[in-house]
Amino acid sequence: MRNQGPNASQDNESLQRPLFDVVSEDKGSTGPPAAMDDAARSRLLVSLLALASIKGIGFKTLRAMFDTGFLWEVWNWDLSETAHQWSLLPSKPRLDLARSIHDRKEELLEQGRKAAEDLHKQKILFAPLGHCNYPTSLLRLKDPPRWLFVTGNLDAVQSESMIAIVGTRNPSSDGERLAYGCARELVYRNVIVLSGLAKGIDEQAHLGAVHHYGQSVAVLGHGINAALTLSSKRLWSNILETDGSIISEYLPSVRPTRRSFLRRNELQAAMARVVIPIECPSMASGTGATIRRAMKLGTPVVGVVPDNVREPTLIATKDNLSELGYQVFTVSRESADEFWAHLREMLPNHKWDPDPGPRQDRFLGILEQRLMQAKTRVSLDEDAIDRFAERLKKRLGE
Repeated sequence: MRNQGPNASQDNESLQRPLFDVVSEDKGSTGPPAAMDDAARSRLLVSLLALASIKGIGFKTLRAMFDTGFLWEVWNWDLSETAHQWSLLPSKPRLDLARSIHDRKEELLEQGRKAAEDLHKQKILFAPLGHCNYPTSLLRLKDPPRWLFVTGNLDAVQSESMIAIVGTRNPSSDGERLAYGCARELVYRNVIVLSGLAKGIDEQAHLGAVHHYGQSVAVLGHGINAALTLSSKRLWSNILETDGSIISEYLPSVRPTRRSFLRRNELQAAMARVVIPIECPSMASGTGATIRRAMKLGTPVVGVVPDNVREPTLIATKDNLSELGYQVFTVSRESADEFWAHLREMLPNHKWDPDPGPRQDRFLGILEQRLMQAKTRVSLDEDAIDRFAERLKKRLGE
């Protein structure tokens, strides 16, 4: 069910080609070409992974290499040029690493190729700045990611109908229900739910989407292959099963830090067309940071609380958003008309009328996949298949 993009096979083939004979469209330029093709994308990935394998070269230096063109050209330089360009990097890395790059070229490139092939086998796509798979929404940032690692549906990442649901890792039971219910109602209305795959409100938002066969996108604050809890792994699988996607700007094995989570919040604020903070009792929290970043970017923020709200953290969230000048809507089982009318104003081009077709297709696709897995353990003849079809039709009719 996952959309791996139209050029996944070409990417794998291009890993085998000679590396960096000519990378830039303009030989005199530095940095990535304005419009990057798939071959250049694959070569850049090999270079990035090769250089990242050197102890002492970190994330900040790799970004500087991307910006200056170092990633693109280093394999064609002699030692003196490598050392010169290395000294110009703003991150001021150790000069002895330049010699290591030059002396170990073939070894490093082979490591990079193998690492890139492993990512391809895992269906993890590389989407650098300048490539068509890169989400244009992130260009709103003054300091956008130089690349993303993506697994799942590429179209979901590019969606113009994405709403973020964010909140505390330690929610109240009312907050959990509100996040789950809000996500459920959004996917009924064809919206893609965006969140951060963290415990608490994030988790409930993703569950509200996938349990109702809606799409969701998870932005990670760590590498896409970093250790996950068992529940996160299950949710991860559910997101991909329902045509969602999981993205990270960090190299696949990078573990999370406080700074990386704050950066993740910034990406969410940029990708979302609206941010809904479900439970944010303190503006000093990570959710508060997401709200502040949304304010800076001009991303609309909308509050929502249940009727007869009594939970102190939800009341504090309402007060915090009201003080910032954002509207907070009270919803009940019977009515949320004002809330939906406001969201329609925020996304006027979105098709808000419920369309069950895509969710039905996801459900049937998952059902088909699981039936085929089960079929490996039992032999089915045509009569058995017909009987099952009749039983299924009868049960679904009930």
